[in-house]
Amino acid sequence: MAALVAYPFDTLKVGPVENGWFESAQTFALGLTVLLSVEALLKARHEIFYFSATLVILLPLAMVRETPRCGSPFYDGGLCLTANGKALTVMIAIALVVALVAIRRVSFARSWRELTFFYAVPVAVTLSMLVGAEILGKLIYVWAEEIFELAAYLNLFGLALAVRMRPSWFSA
Repeated sequence: MAALVAYPFDTLKVGPVENGWFESAQTFALGLTVLLSVEALLKARHEIFYFSATLVILLPLAMVRETPRCGSPFYDGGLCLTANGKALTVMIAIALVVALVAIRRVSFARSWRELTFFYAVPVAVTLSMLVGAEILGKLIYVWAEEIFELAAYLNLFGLALAVRMRPSWFSA
């Protein structure tokens, strides 16, 4: 249905394209979010620690996905990673989290009743934006996908910033 609605605009060339500056902005937003999450890993307790650990593992995967491979035929310039660089990025993130979990030995929470899932709503919004981005990218325009992806990543950055600025909102 969406493809039928978009059909008259099929040749419309507006907005960001795949592997352009928008992809670099997405990678930058994800990188800042990873840095904030690493800081939370170093300082936070209970479920914030484990939520941040999850972000530090998953966001580099998204960064690798959003950063084009330097030798790719679709690469038009800007930020890029080699295939080895992509693998190394993911391995460093996983090793960092494993090391910090082993060193800090943070308890999850005192009890299930005390868990605060205040961060679940922004994550659900982010996931729905990413699903919407995939649908838009397949059915309508690549530029709509890129805009939705950037909005989703900025939403996660806002969440990481809120955890950094007001950890009491998120801790048990």
